[in-house]
Amino acid sequence: MRVPDVYFFTSQRDVATTAGLRDSYQRACREHGWNFQPRTLKPFKTPAGRPILPIATSDAVGLYPRSHRARVATLVFGTDPVVPLRPNPAEAIRYKDAVPLRQYLDYKSCWIRVPNDPENLTWTGVFQGWCDRVECEDEHDPRCLPFHIFKGDGAGLHDADIRRTFNDKYGAGARRADETPLEWILGPRDFHSNDVLTIAGYICRPGFHWDVSRDQRWRISTPAGVWEGKGHVNVYPDAHIRPKGNNVRKTA
Repeated sequence: MRVPDVYFFTSQRDVATTAGLRDSYQRACREHGWNFQPRTLKPFKTPAGRPILPIATSDAVGLYPRSHRARVATLVFGTDPVVPLRPNPAEAIRYKDAVPLRQYLDYKSCWIRVPNDPENLTWTGVFQGWCDRVECEDEHDPRCLPFHIFKGDGAGLHDADIRRTFNDKYGAGARRADETPLEWILGPRDFHSNDVLTIAGYICRPGFHWDVSRDQRWRISTPAGVWEGKGHVNVYPDAHIRPKGNNVRKTA
């Protein structure tokens, strides 16, 4: 297993007041053998004038796949950042195509809101405890789904009863349909590639993916690109998109 990453997100306006936090967290990560990844975010205003903190495109593209290859903590001071779901962040925000960081990484990372207290290192125990657990049962567990692509209510899935309700609504296991409605089909005999991904400690079979399609034209937006078409694509747990045939094209 790769060395865990600890991302620490703060706003530019809090750089001076959180300097002690960064120093404290860096020392704690060094002691635990974790990679410390501080990120300072530039505030941005939506067209309606609401202040938000978008994460950089490079982090948006890299963070989700990373969370399927190593254990990841996301520490947030103050406002939860947002993740633009298009390569052009300004365009994503203009069209309201963005999600909170916590939602983006739900079930894939350990999200913790931290106080401005350098002596408070309780987050290290929370993260270590999460690293020691497996919080995904198998490939039919809905927590495997990339919820910035699968359109549906994925809240509360740590609860087994809510997972059953989710399966009743969207389908269970090998065949699901989201609210667009795109069909998500699991076909283990068609798994491609030798890449082995993990989801909250669960080790997936090499090449694990869904065949995603619908009869009408569809559109999928991620930080890495926008795909449109009428055919089908392979969608992997780490949100990698693999088009099939000539009816799908990347438009951004």
